[in-house]
Amino acid sequence: MKRLLVLVAAIIFITALGTAGFAAKLNIGDKAPTIKVAKWIKGPAVDKLDTGKIYVIEFWATWCGPCKATIPHLTELSKKYKNKVTFAGISVWERGDVAAFVKNMGDKMGYSVATDDSAGFMAKNWMEAANQTGIPTAFIVDKGKIAWIGHPMRDLDKTLGLIIEGKFDVASYAKQRAEEIAAEEKKGELISDVEVLSEQGKHKEALAKLDDYIKEDPSFEEYAVPLKLQLMFACDEKAGYDYIQKLADGTMKDKPDMLLTMALSITGSKETLKTPDFKLASSLAGRALSISKEEDPSVLHGCSYVFESADDLAKAVDCETKAIALVEKDKNISPDVVNMLKKRIEDLKAKQK
Repeated sequence: MKRLLVLVAAIIFITALGTAGFAAKLNIGDKAPTIKVAKWIKGPAVDKLDTGKIYVIEFWATWCGPCKATIPHLTELSKKYKNKVTFAGISVWERGDVAAFVKNMGDKMGYSVATDDSAGFMAKNWMEAANQTGIPTAFIVDKGKIAWIGHPMRDLDKTLGLIIEGKFDVASYAKQRAEEIAAEEKKGELISDVEVLSEQGKHKEALAKLDDYIKEDPSFEEYAVPLKLQLMFACDEKAGYDYIQKLADGTMKDKPDMLLTMALSITGSKETLKTPDFKLASSLAGRALSISKEEDPSVLHGCSYVFESADDLAKAVDCETKAIALVEKDKNISPDVVNMLKKRIEDLKAKQK
């Protein structure tokens, strides 16, 4: 439990800093890699990239919620740019049944779809080579070269329009992207420095360093909350609780994931806190459930741990029960996840006795 906040922080930072860590081998302006897949599930095969055509190569997976939310948008774009742009969705890091998923989607998934091969060729030579660790991610290929890389819901439509009109400045975009990557790498270095100081017991120094960076880049604060709270609790518990209250009443008041993160920051540190405020943690969890309308299984699952720590086992069981009901409706979620949740309910009920 003592390391829970470090783990939570690490997960959030890995997600947020997906372009940090090492120099990309595949950059804007480079020749697009070869396409090699296990099987084309739907639509015409896109085995070769014609230098006279424009392509959108999008990476996704059946278990990825944001990927599924992006599918209708890609379908609309494929219709909008019919005969001008070729769209292909490549499933990577897969855990589900792609063929069944695509069949179930029907016309809602209106473009070519394939699965990566067993060696993960596409994941390695496209995603990993470009230092992309999160999905969905789309690559625009123009004249056989990488022209753009990003989230399918952000600027893909606008960029395709500019490329078709011959107005997209690849050199300018490459410079902008390089600057963004450098900024992300700087964040990664900061986190590393802060963690080293924390491990050395220099919590005040680590907190000061983190706060200095947040002043420089206020948008970074949300991602830094778990780590900042860990440091604040080590320095001054009351200041940590005041900070939670400030965020909960301000910028984070309508964000269930952040309310839950702060609640877990309290319960996850209960062994080191002098006065763990379980009442505040439970209140934050309750608000997270209310805002999410109890329709997000990840929020329900997280809240069950908060309520368990607060010795409200009835609420913990209720949250897990509702989480199971939701995940069982999603055919793309592994049975192992459902079994894990059911086992947790059994453990919680055993504690009630």
